[in-house]
Amino acid sequence: MRKAIFESLARIEAKVGQTINIDAEMAFVTADVIFRTMFSRPIDDSEAKLIFDEFGNYQNALPHMTVWSLISSTSHNRKALPKKAQQAAGRIRGVILDLLNERRSGKVRHDDICQIIADCRDPEDCKPFTDQEAIDQIAFFFLAGHETSASALTWAFICLSGDKSVADRVAEESQAVTGGDFISFSDCGRLPVTRAVFREALRLYPPVAFFGRRAINAGKLRSFDIAPDSLIVVSPWIVQRHRQFWTHPEQLVPDRFLSDEYGEQQTGTWMPFGFGPRVCTGAAFATMEAELILSEINRRYHLKVCNPEAIKAASRLTVKPRDAVPVFVERR
Repeated sequence: MRKAIFESLARIEAKVGQTINIDAEMAFVTADVIFRTMFSRPIDDSEAKLIFDEFGNYQNALPHMTVWSLISSTSHNRKALPKKAQQAAGRIRGVILDLLNERRSGKVRHDDICQIIADCRDPEDCKPFTDQEAIDQIAFFFLAGHETSASALTWAFICLSGDKSVADRVAEESQAVTGGDFISFSDCGRLPVTRAVFREALRLYPPVAFFGRRAINAGKLRSFDIAPDSLIVVSPWIVQRHRQFWTHPEQLVPDRFLSDEYGEQQTGTWMPFGFGPRVCTGAAFATMEAELILSEINRRYHLKVCNPEAIKAASRLTVKPRDAVPVFVERR
């Protein structure tokens, strides 16, 4: 992770006094982080271009579908997709299969997620995953982890650009904790302001606008009778901006996560990672990744969004800016 962030800092440094698309940079650095975590090597430019281009093709073909629909391998789901979406998903799955086959050949071995999946055997019959099963496992880690983190970090930098006093607090905290050195993993627990800013950005712009849960048994939700097998849709976007639960819900107020003065009950009303027994398994990883990236970049640079009035949220695979987000890069 640290090497990926180093390289991101180098790309931003090369653009001092110029503009850079912060959404594209966050897409690349988060893809690089998850690639190194899963495959023990950085993502190369050709892989990144293919994956990002096919993400775009998929979203244009199906602007309201989810990450899961992209990676699911069931024949029913594949046949339900338009041809362009099927082709985009197929090319991404092809990249993953090539990486998987490299591990299965035994020519390359690393202590990482891809190797665990390649070596995995069913405890009952000792059979390995099929190609489709293995690709699904790898794709879920890579696509869900990369796309949601990139979206969340893009919004976090947009938020910091709009409030210089908050951005300065994050920079001062990072400087005080690190003494100017590169931040370490152990420092993450000492960055309460940075974490609060990320949590507040997730409140305002949750990567997933809605998710569903299916009722196993009959029940009652307030005055509504819930029949077995009913689909219940929950919207973090609505709940996390609801005036019943939040003070000044449309404003960036990181301090609501630092003290009790706002009197807000966040259990069940802050859910960017979901909640309950099926909460996102990558929540801790994503939070640590975001704290490191926010801290290191914001401590060194002031990223000013060039045209904030033009930024509009669009719900695609994730909630992200509808268009590219150019920012002007200045050293602090």
